[in-house]
Amino acid sequence: TINYSVAAFKDKKDLVIGDVLKKMPGIDVKESGQITYKGKPINKFYIENLDMLQGRYGIATNNLSANDIATVQVFENHQPIKALEKSQFSNEAAINLKIKDGKKGIFSIMAMLGLGADKHLLWQEELSGMYFTKGRQHLFTYKTNNNGTDVNQELRSFTANNPIGELQMTGVQQPSSPSIRFERYNFNTSHAITANNLFKLKNDAEISTNFIYYNNKDKRHSFARTSYVLPGEDMILTRNRTNNIEAEFRYNLNKDRNYFNNYLNVSGSWNDDLGEVNTSQLIGQRLNNKSFFANNVTHWIKRKENERGIELISRNAFRTQPHHLHITPGVYPDLINAGNEYKALSQNVRYNAFASDSRFSFLSAVVFGNVRFSPTANVKIEHQRLHSVMEITANDNATHAVLNDDMQNNINWTRVNTGISPD
Repeated sequence: TINYSVAAFKDKKDLVIGDVLKKMPGIDVKESGQITYKGKPINKFYIENLDMLQGRYGIATNNLSANDIATVQVFENHQPIKALEKSQFSNEAAINLKIKDGKKGIFSIMAMLGLGADKHLLWQEELSGMYFTKGRQHLFTYKTNNNGTDVNQELRSFTANNPIGELQMTGVQQPSSPSIRFERYNFNTSHAITANNLFKLKNDAEISTNFIYYNNKDKRHSFARTSYVLPGEDMILTRNRTNNIEAEFRYNLNKDRNYFNNYLNVSGSWNDDLGEVNTSQLIGQRLNNKSFFANNVTHWIKRKENERGIELISRNAFRTQPHHLHITPGVYPDLINAGNEYKALSQNVRYNAFASDSRFSFLSAVVFGNVRFSPTANVKIEHQRLHSVMEITANDNATHAVLNDDMQNNINWTRVNTGISPD
């Protein structure tokens, strides 16, 4: 364990602990907010030896006052599971923040107020409240701005393992991103709320809950003119509204011979995008995109005094994503509607996916000197379904599906992998 005194690295310009971490030897804070130690990402971020934030440690580094932290500890070669300390070596590090004694058991608030003007009113407001004791921890944050700052960046998890990604088949044509910093062209109105809580039980188990809500409205416009042979003008206007809500629940028991951790993550998003493309005609676009995701991970280890034992890891995830794109007026009538003019074109898409990955091991079943053999059996199941159909709105407002098979998708696939291996 390496101990860094915060007072030795902090100056008057450092407001939050993330400002001080950047100055400490071996520690690097990337632009994304990810922390590395000696070039490798950390595997845990603790506050008073408790993991409240579950990989979303940007919430702490950007909101905990540097004046409240006494020491930053680095745990080198940190194995977070006590039952595996003697059998599975780790070359990754963890960071632990030690709160000043005078700041424990006190609810403290930190706020920032920023106002300005640039053709219209600009603001950047932040409010955070925190409470830390040996038995429980609480951290609440609220941030809002319209000056281009990306408040969503600190909400991402650097340790999450998402087995199912999104599948985006439709989208609104948008202006391309310019080659300047994001906040310089981000015309936004953003709100972000987090509520993070941890409770320590009498049997040394921990229960933690994390709630995250993010809302963003983004406007973009671009204009381009090309005059090589024939004059032409393209103008694109878009308005994007994004809403993300996420909740996490964890029960953790971490003892020398018994480890049990159950982590449940549930998230949802709904996006509403509007766009106009003005070329030879004005084309209107509207996209409604929704997504629901649930992921549960169960990890159990039971060991005896001779280090032999059993380990079970089970990961199960489900995602459903319906999205709908509506375009006016009807485009490409020769391709889509047998040459007949029509009013609007829509595409309805639904994507469902399920993934399950389970592994069972007999830990150290056979030992030869310093070599341990752990027979392992695993089962992995993946299933996905994609269904999409195009619909035409005729000039008389009647709606019917495009029956051409080239304009539809109805795909199902399932994959099962099983195996036995000696580790």
